[in-house]
Amino acid sequence: MTTRAASDRRNARREQRKRSPLEQLPFRQLRNTLPPIEMLSAEQIEQIHETSMRIIEEIGLDFLDDEALSIWEQAGAKVDHANQHVWIDRNLLLDAVGKAPAEFTLRARNPAKNLRVGGNNIAFVSTSGTAFAADLDNGRRPGTLADVH
Repeated sequence: MTTRAASDRRNARREQRKRSPLEQLPFRQLRNTLPPIEMLSAEQIEQIHETSMRIIEEIGLDFLDDEALSIWEQAGAKVDHANQHVWIDRNLLLDAVGKAPAEFTLRARNPAKNLRVGGNNIAFVSTSGTAFAADLDNGRRPGTLADVH
C-alpha cells in the first residue's frame, strides 16, 4: 500500500512539473511604469526621419499586393502597377500615419482577456514562426515549425 502511495505522489509531482507555473497566474494587462530609454538624440531621430521620407518619396517602395497598390493610387500616391512600385509624398504618408490611433484594443474571444496595445501597455504575442534558420551544416534556409520547437 505504501509503495502505491509513493508511486502516486511521484506521478503527481511529475505531472505538476509538466505544467507551467504561468498557467496558474490570473490574467492581467501588464504596463510599463518606467520612462522610455532614449537611445538616440533628437537630431539623430530627425536625420532618420528625413532619410526615410526621402527614400519613400524618391526611391519608393515595392507593394506586392494589387489591392495595396490601388489603395495608394486612390490616396494620391504615384503608382507603377507593372513593377508594383509606389512613390509616396511625405505629406500623404504623414497624414495617413496621423490617423492611426495611439492605442487600440486587441479583442479576445473572452472579453475579460482583451488587451490594450500602445501607450505604456505591454503585450506578449506569439509569432508565426522563424522566417529563417541557420545551422553549420546547411547554412541559412527558410525556417520551419521544427526550427521553432
